[in-house]
Amino acid sequence: GVTLVATLAVGVIPALRFSRPALVSSIKDDAGAGGRKVGRIHRYSASAQAGLALCLLITSALFVRSLGFMEQKELGFEPQNLYTVGLNLTQEGMDTRDLAEPFLERIREALAALPGVQAVSIADGIPVDLVGNFTGASRADQPVPAFGRIQVEFTLADEEYFRAIGTPLLQGRGFAASDAKGSELVTVVTESLASELWPGENALGRRIWSGMTGEGPQAFTVIGVVPDVASSRPTESWPNLFAARRQIFYPRVTAVVRALGDPSAVSRSIQAALLRVEPGLTFPTVVSSEALLERATGNQRFSARAAGGLGLLALLLAAIGVYGVVAFAVSSRTREIGLRMALGATRGSVLWKVLSDGLRLALPGLAVGGLASVAMAMAIRSEFFGLSPIDPASFLAAGGILLVVVLAASFAPARRAARLDPMRALRME
Repeated sequence: GVTLVATLAVGVIPALRFSRPALVSSIKDDAGAGGRKVGRIHRYSASAQAGLALCLLITSALFVRSLGFMEQKELGFEPQNLYTVGLNLTQEGMDTRDLAEPFLERIREALAALPGVQAVSIADGIPVDLVGNFTGASRADQPVPAFGRIQVEFTLADEEYFRAIGTPLLQGRGFAASDAKGSELVTVVTESLASELWPGENALGRRIWSGMTGEGPQAFTVIGVVPDVASSRPTESWPNLFAARRQIFYPRVTAVVRALGDPSAVSRSIQAALLRVEPGLTFPTVVSSEALLERATGNQRFSARAAGGLGLLALLLAAIGVYGVVAFAVSSRTREIGLRMALGATRGSVLWKVLSDGLRLALPGLAVGGLASVAMAMAIRSEFFGLSPIDPASFLAAGGILLVVVLAASFAPARRAARLDPMRALRME
């Protein structure tokens, strides 16, 4: 339907124009100047096509460069040979600490006993799983109202977590089984957060105000420092805190398993082990960390491909539009070009004149398209990782490609104009 309406709309414009011909001016055009004026609609359409192509090309370049930054980013953990299983303890009827802890301990033992398993942890998530917990953090030696000075992402983890995800400890220790309910609240911080809170100082033993318990700001003692790890969403980069899962109960948890072996065989053995622990368990779905990483960047990959495809299509349409208008202008000005050449214009000057006409045709559209690109990039800036929405490299690359295409589209009619025989051109029409 849209295609039919567009076709009729485009066809109506010349139909209306030719239904009311200006006879005198038409005769004068045919007799003299050779119709040197190309219709405004032609010019506006070609210029608009160039602007749209630039907008889509810039958007595509931003997505592609952002995706490159994401793929080069240090994740801070090892996604290879890492598997996760989500468990909803409320759904399984174990939504209290007294019921959940023995059940989770049995799961840990069953998974640790599997062949090829190197580490097992019970946590509430891993990096790039698209599920994040957020809170505020600040130094506990400052007044409580300063709570929340830094926005952080936090993860509830147990004693095997850092070994399971492949993140080394830089300082201090990880969590222990003794970090349980009733003991002093402890936390592990990432290197960048430690540097931000205590620049140039040792973070171990320091205390942080944080709301990880969900009961308002409480003081946590720093027991360890780890390298920066990726956020739950790959397009974001938050400082991270880790709290002891045994101290903070949450009914949705994840079994995190590092295991060597064929991925399908490992997944089946994990499922079988869980069902042996609790035959009535909702059938467990095992997801590899690499699959989570692929899923987490799926939107950016799709957007980059879609914007790239649309950009190439718009580029083709812009080239066709510029070529059509310039070719029409050349054919309409055959006698004028012949007269210029008869009076001494060189083929090079004629070639450049037609090429510059093509550039002037596209420049207004490029200017408007550039401004529209800035607005579009700012609107979707949350999709770009490690990249300013006004990225000079993306804007310059897209603009350069489009200018080359405009010149290439103008070259064929320009070359044809430069090859005109002046005497033959003057006898035409």
